[in-house]
Amino acid sequence: MANNQNIELVYQTGIVKILHKRWLSMTKAGIDECIKNLKNSYLNSEESNGIKLCSCDFKYYSFEFEEILNEIRKISIVGLYHTWERHLKMLLIHGSTPETKCTKIIDKFGIEKIIAIYNQDENCNKGLHETFDKLRKYSTLNNTIKHGTGFSYTKLYKNYKEFFYDETYLESLNDEEFCTNTANPPIVTEEHIQELYDILIKFWNNNPKILKVNLNFIEDLAKKK
Repeated sequence: MANNQNIELVYQTGIVKILHKRWLSMTKAGIDECIKNLKNSYLNSEESNGIKLCSCDFKYYSFEFEEILNEIRKISIVGLYHTWERHLKMLLIHGSTPETKCTKIIDKFGIEKIIAIYNQDENCNKGLHETFDKLRKYSTLNNTIKHGTGFSYTKLYKNYKEFFYDETYLESLNDEEFCTNTANPPIVTEEHIQELYDILIKFWNNNPKILKVNLNFIEDLAKKK
């Protein structure tokens, strides 16, 4: 441990930011196209005895489609969040000078420890710090979608009521006809997907060109729960 106290890890983020933003943009474009096609297939389909026959030859009751669309949106949130998290951890584990195997412990870091890494660098600007609360929000949503009821679900319900049939919020949405009370919470909308995408792009846009982290600081973080 003592040998690591003076090891300063230096990350050059310039080209990394460009590549990761491009990948996020392509992922978002695919998500938008998927949701648009799914909705159009349903809206343009013929109805018989309360059942819609979509162009993909799949039959839906209305309430079933709302549930399916909500699940697709949940998958989209997880996909975007994990794309960002995976790329960021690849940078923090493999992108430092000097390179060190000790950074592999970052792979197990949650959002609070990732934020702590950035908070300790004085080069991080206000724009980057403004992304942290939204990253916490979508980290909690992501964990809730993955794990169901439990700690994250309780935390999401306590802090982010918008995912649990907040009528005032849902009535303001462009696609409220697909946000009725038949879908299983958490309720995810296209506005949420867009908000997550925007905050991830803002995160990369505001990353410092050079990020510096003391290796001992990372090892101390790993010891904390």
